Amino acid sequence: MKEDTIFINRELSWLDFNRRVLVLGKDKNVPLAEQVKFLAIYGSNLDEFFMVRVGSLQERANLARSQKDKDKRENKTNMTAEEQLNAIMPKVAHLQEDCDKYYEKALENLDACGYKKVNFDAMDKEQERFWKKYFQNELFPILSPQIVDNRHPFPFLRNKEIYLGALLKEKEGQSLGMIPISSQMERLILVRREGKTEFALTEELVLHYASLIFGKDAVQEKCLFRVTRNADIDVKEGMMDHDIDYREIMADLLKRRRKLAAVRLQVTPTAPQEILRLLCDKLELSHKRVFAQKSPLDLSFFYKLTGKMEAEGNPELFYPSARPMLPPQDYDLAAEVEKHDVLLSYPYQSIRPFIAMLKKAARDPEVISIKMTLYRMARESQIVQALIEAAENGKEVVALVELRARFDEQNNIDWSKQLEEAGCTILYGFDDYKVHSKLTLITKKGPQGYSYITQIGTGNYNEKTSELYTDYSFITADLGIGEEASNVFQNLAVQKLTETTEKMLVAPLRFKSVLLDEMDRVINAAKLDGAYMPRIYGKMIIPQLKGAMGSCITILAMYALRSFDFIVSLVGYTTSSAWTLPVWMYNEAFQSNNFAYSAAISCFLLALVLVLILPLTYWTNRRK
Repeated sequence: MKEDTIFINRELSWLDFNRRVLVLGKDKNVPLAEQVKFLAIYGSNLDEFFMVRVGSLQERANLARSQKDKDKRENKTNMTAEEQLNAIMPKVAHLQEDCDKYYEKALENLDACGYKKVNFDAMDKEQERFWKKYFQNELFPILSPQIVDNRHPFPFLRNKEIYLGALLKEKEGQSLGMIPISSQMERLILVRREGKTEFALTEELVLHYASLIFGKDAVQEKCLFRVTRNADIDVKEGMMDHDIDYREIMADLLKRRRKLAAVRLQVTPTAPQEILRLLCDKLELSHKRVFAQKSPLDLSFFYKLTGKMEAEGNPELFYPSARPMLPPQDYDLAAEVEKHDVLLSYPYQSIRPFIAMLKKAARDPEVISIKMTLYRMARESQIVQALIEAAENGKEVVALVELRARFDEQNNIDWSKQLEEAGCTILYGFDDYKVHSKLTLITKKGPQGYSYITQIGTGNYNEKTSELYTDYSFITADLGIGEEASNVFQNLAVQKLTETTEKMLVAPLRFKSVLLDEMDRVINAAKLDGAYMPRIYGKMIIPQLKGAMGSCITILAMYALRSFDFIVSLVGYTTSSAWTLPVWMYNEAFQSNNFAYSAAISCFLLALVLVLILPLTYWTNRRK
């Protein structure tokens, strides 16, 4: 890393951000249920970081090694991909140590509130009987144990799925026993016992009773492990065959993503070295990518636990409930927009008026088309249903569905099929750009001609996340904006970038450049040859006053000159010409760009009045 750089590496900065999320998991000012949610968020954040950012860095590092091109560096901190990976791993290990401590503290606090995690290594006889029976009746029938030896190949390990690994004693050496803890299983088990809610994790229950599966004398050592795989798919890899539908390409890439290279291995502290060596060898991972942790390998179970806590009525363990502000029952957003522009602020205001406007437009006989860009949608989207209804009612519905919305690809593929089946025109956007814009255009044809309602937002068309994330939704009936939005959709339909706009900023050609021009304009207006305070004062504040100063001084001077005809007698002009000299001096002073010269002329006029005119007036009055 450059020693003199002012920048922090992007990946290391992100880990610092996730540390701040993690710290909220122990913050006493945060309610307990919210604390454990933050622990779960930290874990899911880190999963995505490894799947996307570390995965991308790993590919670049592999490419550099294969091409012997090790000098390609990140342009802010001058770090190669390999150097970034080497800096990331110890930082993640340190974060994991903190996470383990915060997790243990959270369990203590949960126990104090009536929610106790089952410790399978410290059960009494009654608990042992209960959990053994539960294991035999509920889990044992659906488990799929596997053996890895000379006759049984090493299985494919699914991304983010938890596995049990056991060293098994054989007549001639050892073998590896494995049990996938399928994501289809109910992972969190909740039991009411002795006035408390006890909770257990399925993988820990299976680990405890592994000997019932492989045989008591066979299991020598055992552990749990979890693999994280690269998920940074390259869409261009699937674009070679142009005869294949883009949606089919994305579906194929999603299948391939499941089998991309491993980038991380999480294990429990009891993991034997023999299993670690085998896993690292098969997954082609260095030991730097192996993270032993005392906390569960996947903390997402906290979401279900907090759901149970909320259902049982524990308001003191949560943040106070916050609901979006709802409009009056008879509120008509479309009618309001025709009177004036409307700005909705989520989550403080509800998205419901916007959804109601779409549903009304779907049935309005004057509406001829609805066009919309869709990036991330809810699993049960009322917005998509409104578009489907509009298409079924004969409206022209155009939906640009971005199939490359990371980790929402499958959801978007499914919605695009439903929209297409309903008769909507589906667009997929550009090969080289993701369409992140949130743009809706409702076109109406009435007696007065065409009119538009345009919505431009910062957040996704997702009624669920609109209650969580801070976003803006600007809605207008401005004809110029509507015409430009119509032009944007026409360009999207033919994969053409929008080049000219007057009212809208449209990336990539009419967004950044316009912002930079505006920034330059402001900078130039404030640029004052070094811009130190005396010069700022002299060049920005005084010039605003010089017109008033000049007017006052000149009026005073001209009044004196006309009263005594002093200048007339001095220069030989007629009385009516007494205005000429002051006016000339005023023009010289205040129409010039030189303020110093202007100030000198003003001072001269003032001195003329004070030094000559006033004494002459006094002397004249004395003589009379």
